[in-house]
Amino acid sequence: MADWSRDDVIFSLRRYLAETLGQPWVLRFERTEIRNEERPMGYLELGPGRTTRSRSTVPQGNVERAAAITINLYPKGGTDARAGRRVAEATAQLLQDVIDFGLDLGNDRNGRPKAGPYRIPLYNYKDVVGAGPSEPYDRLWMGEDFSVRTIQDPVDPRLYAVIGEGTLSWEAAGRTYGAADERGVVLDVPGTFSPTRPVGPPQLALSPARAEAGGRLTVSVP
Repeated sequence: MADWSRDDVIFSLRRYLAETLGQPWVLRFERTEIRNEERPMGYLELGPGRTTRSRSTVPQGNVERAAAITINLYPKGGTDARAGRRVAEATAQLLQDVIDFGLDLGNDRNGRPKAGPYRIPLYNYKDVVGAGPSEPYDRLWMGEDFSVRTIQDPVDPRLYAVIGEGTLSWEAAGRTYGAADERGVVLDVPGTFSPTRPVGPPQLALSPARAEAGGRLTVSVP
């Protein structure tokens, strides 16, 4: 079974953090040199996936996958060491809050909150161009082991790194019983543990105005 969902996971997490942090943050997918003039910026590191739970009774053969995630954020420095620490602490608190409480992103087509405590919307990014899909097909689960810490730069005391670490879990689909392509191959598509739950209509483009507005922090009920 191909672990096709890793791209969805990392793209969806970046989108969620971008809506949290807002402009002018730039979030990347690989470790890179941190230049002061590029702050605020960050990068995401998703470790190797592992199977944590399988459901042999589900026809698709879905399994639950998990991987370690590290969120590396580099906020702008302060005018002095004290100001830099305040910026870092505010960034760290925001990152912790958005995982603990969730963003208010409205409800999905089934009336469920798109996000919530330790829950992050999971979107289908296959063949998507432009602003991205508007409706999630599932949610990522962040483990309650998620923690955030700040690290002062050893050379410049005005600069800090904010590091969030935890474990992400998601459901990866196996084969489906949908339509085959021209070669007669049934393609992997987003799925869930419920074989009767529909994937939903085709993804729509996210409104640029909505993307700029982002969400607002709130305590939401899962």
